[in-house]
Amino acid sequence: MKRRALSLLLILCLLLTACGTTADPQQEQPVTPGVETDPDPDEKNPTDPTGSKDPTDPNAPEDPDSSIDPENPGTSQDPEDPEPSKPSTNPDQPGYEPPDIVSPQHERIRGAASHGLSVGMEDVLLALQELYYQSLTKLEVQPCGAYFSADTQAKWHEAVWRSLIAVREASLIDLHLVDYDFTLRCTGARWKGDREIHITAVEDVAMWFAATADVTSRQQGVVHTFVLSRTGQDTWKIKEHMADDNPYASFSYDSGAGCDKRLSTFLSNIAQRQSQRGGAGGGTSLTWDHDYDRQAALSYMRQYALQRNGDWMAYDSAGGNCQNFGSQVLYAGGIPMDQEGDAQWYWNSHGDQNYSWINAGNFMNYARSNTGYGLVADANANYYDGQTGDILVMGNGNYAHTTVISRPITDGSGATVDYLICSNTTDYLDFPASAYYYTQQWVVRIFGWNDMPVIDPGGDGGDGGDGGEEGETTDPTDPADPGDTETPPENGETPVNTNPEE
Repeated sequence: MKRRALSLLLILCLLLTACGTTADPQQEQPVTPGVETDPDPDEKNPTDPTGSKDPTDPNAPEDPDSSIDPENPGTSQDPEDPEPSKPSTNPDQPGYEPPDIVSPQHERIRGAASHGLSVGMEDVLLALQELYYQSLTKLEVQPCGAYFSADTQAKWHEAVWRSLIAVREASLIDLHLVDYDFTLRCTGARWKGDREIHITAVEDVAMWFAATADVTSRQQGVVHTFVLSRTGQDTWKIKEHMADDNPYASFSYDSGAGCDKRLSTFLSNIAQRQSQRGGAGGGTSLTWDHDYDRQAALSYMRQYALQRNGDWMAYDSAGGNCQNFGSQVLYAGGIPMDQEGDAQWYWNSHGDQNYSWINAGNFMNYARSNTGYGLVADANANYYDGQTGDILVMGNGNYAHTTVISRPITDGSGATVDYLICSNTTDYLDFPASAYYYTQQWVVRIFGWNDMPVIDPGGDGGDGGDGGEEGETTDPTDPADPGDTETPPENGETPVNTNPEE
């Protein structure tokens, strides 16, 4: 019994020895100095209490909780996810936010609110105009690429500005702007889809040039068309822009040179014009019965440069009102209408007028060829002999535009170096002639007019004109009438009229 009990006790001790000698896992184990111990493969990373993988171990398994954003535990963060999407510009898509329409009380473009323009649209239109006038202030092109959706459009605009700056730098007077004040008036807005809008705006601007800083030069009624593309909730880029005034309207782009293809010709025209200074001050052999009333002409031009006289038809939408305006100024200064002979100049009504009243080239023909009754003028005058009320015709290769001199600009010695002019289409008041993009310019000196010659009953008679048949009355809108195709006298320029109205 004792042996059996002893045997059972021995078996129990052996079992306890095999199963009960494992150390307590919570009990700190002794570490032998200098001997590196293998970590327990089930033990968590001692540097990461969350138990995530060791970032230095490329073979460690991906932890399913590694996408938790530590700064916002309620959200997951996928490193491959794109940036949060911007508000949609499509009203049919989730997240669409319409642009903020400008309020009538805070509109910077007149009519913006009534035409549904947004603050962002105003921003980009005004920014482009500001860069244009800053370029003319500094006579240095200001980059505009940030406001266009295509680089080609931006470079075209910069080339336009660069060419105009070159023309103004070639002037005898300082034509950089010392100040300006422009306004835009929205006259139309049309959406194309939901991301593109077509805007029409009319610009008026007051400018102060360095050479005539005491004079407010005004330009009025320039029509701009813009196409804007939406890039965000209320952010826009200019897709297209055009204006109906030069240099935009007549620009001929040389993309390689970054300027107008004709710029070298323009600069040559300016130099040729300036070469006439030495011959200024000459007299005339012409005679006339009545003097031209220059003060009356000045009063009329200043009154109607920026508006239309309702007593006359306006031809703004039929090629331009410039020569019509110039003829009205001469008439206000006392020059009578002339319906005698071949050389005629009159306007009784639309459809009952001579083309020379409303067309620059035809007027040049009349001024050059009329004898006897009516206008006495010198269409081949020295450029620097002009006076207030004289006609100044402009172009680039043709008689394109008629203006009237409101005041000569003189240098310190009193010599004429330029002119302030008034015109219609585009409407200018006291604007420097050399600031124009038209670089061929001709002064027509107006002296006065002659009475109807007395007819000798016993003689051959006379028609009071130049002895030819009566002039033909033409419709200015008739495309069959070629306008002026006669070239001016030798002065280094042989323009051919290609504009049926101007």
